Amino acid sequence: MRSITDIIEREPRLPTLPVIAIEILDAVREDSSSFTSLAKVVSSDPGIAAKVLKVANSSFYGLSKKVSTIPQALSMLGLNVLKNIALGFVVVDSMKGSNHGSFDFDLFWRRAVTAGVAAESVSRLIGSQSDESFVSGLLQDIGIVVMHFSFGSYGEYVLDEKKITGLPMHVVEQNVFGFDHQELGMRLFEKWGFPGSVIIPVQFHHHHHDAPEAYQTAATILHLGDRISSIYHGRNNPEAYRLVCKTLKQSCGVDEESTSRMIDSVAERCNDLFACFDIRAADMKPYSQILEEANAELLKLNLSYAQLAAQYQQEKERAEKLACSLKEANEKLKTIAFRDGLTGVYNKSQFFTALEYEFDRGVRYSRPFSLLIIDIDHFKQLNDLYGHRTGDFVLQKVAATLTESLRSTDVVARYGGDEFSVILPETSLGAATQLAERLRMAMEHTPVIVDRNHIVVTISIGVSEYVPGGTANSTTQLFDTADQALYQSKNAGRNQVTAIDSSSPVESSAWIHPRADAPEETTKT
Repeated sequence: MRSITDIIEREPRLPTLPVIAIEILDAVREDSSSFTSLAKVVSSDPGIAAKVLKVANSSFYGLSKKVSTIPQALSMLGLNVLKNIALGFVVVDSMKGSNHGSFDFDLFWRRAVTAGVAAESVSRLIGSQSDESFVSGLLQDIGIVVMHFSFGSYGEYVLDEKKITGLPMHVVEQNVFGFDHQELGMRLFEKWGFPGSVIIPVQFHHHHHDAPEAYQTAATILHLGDRISSIYHGRNNPEAYRLVCKTLKQSCGVDEESTSRMIDSVAERCNDLFACFDIRAADMKPYSQILEEANAELLKLNLSYAQLAAQYQQEKERAEKLACSLKEANEKLKTIAFRDGLTGVYNKSQFFTALEYEFDRGVRYSRPFSLLIIDIDHFKQLNDLYGHRTGDFVLQKVAATLTESLRSTDVVARYGGDEFSVILPETSLGAATQLAERLRMAMEHTPVIVDRNHIVVTISIGVSEYVPGGTANSTTQLFDTADQALYQSKNAGRNQVTAIDSSSPVESSAWIHPRADAPEETTKT
């Protein structure tokens, strides 16, 4: 599984921070000219400037008079507030995408804006208002978007697991990836140069009790902002409401009535901001109104509590069964699409997809990798002599031997018939040739027993390597080179390893690797 560093530093699909965001951060690092510099940077982008002014004049800030220029907004709101509004717009615009599979970008950003408004509202309520509350709340879950861009279907898998198991998303992420979106968001903000007052609370917003003492309040505010957002956009609304009331009562002495008024105000303040962020959303109703309407509907239906509980349990069980069935169906479809039905290794189509990805990565980062093409010796005679059932067993045995002998990062595929292929990332030609020889020996010494028949199975292998600046400048050339090396192995008597060195742009050379039981020296051809 990929590391956080690999995602942050090398993921080609991850959007980069726009230049204007970097300029905004640089502007506020200056001293005497920060005010002028920030006004100049924000004003240079008409789209961002218009959105900033729209927010400044909205009910969210409730200014006593309208502002028409960025310098006016700066003087009324202050340097940090305007900086954070502008950064929020820039990051949201750069991280928007098209809805795909289980991931709903529109819902994500509705929840994010709600969390930002809620965090700012909580900070006001407890008398700990910070200029960073809104932007921190808005971007606290940015790591989820990064996971979607980086992992695609795996990100959707996390969402499915969350729905089925009921576990919090950050717990499922830890189980699947070994890290969660809090850590990923924190590392991304570090790379972008965001201040620690944003980075550290984001890192601990799901574990606010573990935050450093100086950031405990900020992390708790983000946590509560996230919970209030789930009141309006999540499924377990009453539980989230009770958690917010309990936390504010125990940590800050805020009574439930004040908390309820604050939660209602979040809906009213969000409606203006959705339009500012170009987010499609119907007007949010205050939570108290939602409860009143729900209670009125319950009275109309005249259903008893027991009936409602039974109906809820039935619907819950039906939904869980449906989710499990859909998950099983999706897993079967993935297996059919990516795996060879007989051997369980990747199929030909997925092999070429992986080869193109590894080739692009090698070109982008100037990293070598190697390719093996493997053929089972005399497989047709084996089929004719023992039958196709035995032939199928031999194919499965070869696939299992290859898989067990290789690293988890290597890609094993059945190319077709009795041919297999292996992609070896970050592996030079010399290391790949030695590995191929170990595979050859492992296969030769692996007993294949079918119906009391002891069959000695051997393989021939061709090896090629992608080297930055070498002669292989396409996946087709790389594959053809390995195929040519395989042909030379078979022509030399089979049960051989042949590597073709294409690292020199002037000429290439091939050699047959000496078998462990062969006395001859390496033979150049």
